[in-house]
Amino acid sequence: MAEEGDRLLNVIGGALVVALVVVIAVAVVVAVNVPANRVDAPDAEWSISQVNETHVRIAHDSGESVAGSALVVTVDGYSRHPAWDDRVTTGDAVAVEASRGQVVRLYWDGGRTDHLQLASRQGAETETATA
Repeated sequence: MAEEGDRLLNVIGGALVVALVVVIAVAVVVAVNVPANRVDAPDAEWSISQVNETHVRIAHDSGESVAGSALVVTVDGYSRHPAWDDRVTTGDAVAVEASRGQVVRLYWDGGRTDHLQLASRQGAETETATA
């Protein structure tokens, strides 16, 4: 009688393992085939330059316009919230508080997991970026 119980436990355990493998396989197939609701990053050029000892200027130099709400500025890893227009177009610029030597980065946030660095400035150096 003990052997029948062991045999039943082995069958149940095997069925659970098979069921787990099937669930994992289905999850992987679904995850791979889910259409990405991604928004492409804007094709634009940006520059960051030191204006004075305490501020930098972030400018949209050329390319596609970008929603101001999708732009994120960080200074040494801390978010800053400049007053962007609803649509940022070529020639638009904002001043952000950042001393010489601080790392300034501009990101585009496309929502969900889409996050792309558009430009950065480390120290007193300026880097122009295209995204």
